[in-house]
Order: sequence, then structure tokens, then C-alpha cells
Amino acid sequence: MTPVDFTTFMRNYQDMVYSTAVRLLGNDAQAEDISQEVFLKAYERYDDLGSSPTAGGWLKTVTTNMAINHLQRYRKRWSFFSDLVHRDGDGEDSGEVEFAAPDGDFLADLDQGDRRE
Repeated sequence: MTPVDFTTFMRNYQDMVYSTAVRLLGNDAQAEDISQEVFLKAYERYDDLGSSPTAGGWLKTVTTNMAINHLQRYRKRWSFFSDLVHRDGDGEDSGEVEFAAPDGDFLADLDQGDRRE
């Protein structure tokens, strides 16, 4: 494989990979990141993949799987913050985030050398 071979391969499929990622993610920047990761995987397997008639299908499958995995990680990351949303007395979402006040006098527990006053 030469760099020119892979560049040609990538240019043949880049629109399909990117458009699949955008359609699934709905975000251009995330789709670009996923597209780069897909082509890194393709580069690693280029000797088997480059001349294969199923290369397009393989790329689309890898793109779909990587986008779904990204969405699952994103959802888990942000579900933590949805648990912080303050609920009012009726159980409705008030749109405010509730933070717990610290218990006790932490400053009194610090040594004089540890305090910044």
C-alpha cells in the first residue's frame, strides 16, 4: 500500500462515511471525529480492505457502530447531570440545579498552615 492508494480510497468513501455519521449524530464536529476514527481503523486494515468489493459496507457498518457507541457514552455522561435537576414540591422540573450545602465548619478543622485567609 502506498499513501496515494489510501488517499484515493479515503476520497472515494469520505462523503458516505461523513454523511452517515452526521445523520446519526446530528453534529458536524462529532461526525468529523467519528469519520477520522473510522478511517484510522480502515488504514490499519487497508491490506485486506483496500481492494475488497465490500469495503463500502464495512465502512458504513463501522461508522454506524462507532456513532452509536459515541451516543451511548454521551448519554451516560450527561445522565449524571440530569439527576441534579431540582424538583419542586409538585415533582415538576424547576430548571434549577440544587447543590448541597457543606456540613459543619470545615475551616475550623483545618490547621493554621493549611488556611488561606
